[in-house]
Amino acid sequence: MKKDLRPEYEAIRNVITMYLDAGAKGRSEIMKPVTHPQAIMWGHRDGGLVGGGIQELYDILDNSPPSRNLKAEITCIDIIGQVASAKVESDDWDGERYSDILVLVKDNGHWKILTKVYHRHPRANP
Repeated sequence: MKKDLRPEYEAIRNVITMYLDAGAKGRSEIMKPVTHPQAIMWGHRDGGLVGGGIQELYDILDNSPPSRNLKAEITCIDIIGQVASAKVESDDWDGERYSDILVLVKDNGHWKILTKVYHRHPRANP
């Protein structure tokens, strides 16, 4: 008999909702409970690969205005035991459009974001 994963999907959606809420409000303290303390993020920005510890994202959130017009959609969640991945498409996160791949791990019964890999889409020429 196959295990009912609906509670796991809902828990992961809640984690991602807090992640997005932190971006919309520009407050890292909203995100901290759903990110692993050793989480990392990587992506391409300004022509190069950038990244490192999650504190960099916290600093960006806390030093940027809220992204009040943020629109986002979770387009995919894949769960394999105690690990999961999710794809999130967001628009107007601090004026930018991003595609994020989040890797999550279940730690002490709670899902946490362990890795964020993102692509910042180029702005369209006006």
